[in-house]
Amino acid sequence: MRLFVAADFDDRVKKTVMDRSRLLHSHSKRGNFTTWDNIHLTFAFLGETDPKDVGRISAALDGIAFAPFRIRFEGIGSFPSAGAVRLVYLQADKSADLLDVATAVRTVLRNAAVTFDPKPFVPHLTIARECDANDESTSAVGKLPAIEANVSALALFESLRVDGRLVYRKLHAVSGSAPKR
Repeated sequence: MRLFVAADFDDRVKKTVMDRSRLLHSHSKRGNFTTWDNIHLTFAFLGETDPKDVGRISAALDGIAFAPFRIRFEGIGSFPSAGAVRLVYLQADKSADLLDVATAVRTVLRNAAVTFDPKPFVPHLTIARECDANDESTSAVGKLPAIEANVSALALFESLRVDGRLVYRKLHAVSGSAPKR
């Protein structure tokens, strides 16, 4: 099983993200553009994982305590890929709440001896892979107004192919709770 831990978003946020993805798509000759159901922000990528470890991973995630918080996506960035294509994403502000949750996720996984990609956390929301949009097109998307999103839960997702299509299936969720007074 190919697993990751991420924040999911409500329909309002997904609609806005899809509008930006369509705009980028209209200026691209090629690319794999994120679908509605696959919009998320990854906190930790676990990769190939034995299915019998899902219970242990879920139990570890249940140990995370966090208050719901907001994320602001403003601007656009990309990670280089082969040749002139790249992975294009919406940049997330590195708020203290966001970074605290990312640290908590990675800490509980590490403490439970769950292996995950050790690369530094770069908060982003992928809108296209293998995309050939030029800098002018990506810049136009990046200049659009910021997207404000609420994060009230984290989830363990499985990434799989169904009829040739990438599908993310939620296996377990952890809800944030209001801070105790």
